[in-house]
Amino acid sequence: MDGSSYYDIEVAEDDWIRINLERGDLIIIPPGLTYRFTLTPENKVIVQRFYGAKNMTQQG
Repeated sequence: MDGSSYYDIEVAEDDWIRINLERGDLIIIPPGLTYRFTLTPENKVIVQRFYGAKNMTQQG
C-alpha cells in the first residue's frame, strides 16, 4: 500500500466527514454507511480492500 487518499463517510443525511489516509493507515467502515473515495493532490494510491462475509453468524 502506498500513496494517500480521502475517504468521505456520511454520518447523517448530507453530513460528511473526510478522513485522509496515508501509507500504514487502516480504516474500518461499518456496514450500511455510505462512503466515497477520492485521490489526494498526490494523485497516487495503492490500496487493499477486505470485505466481510455476507452471511456471518454471531457467536458467543
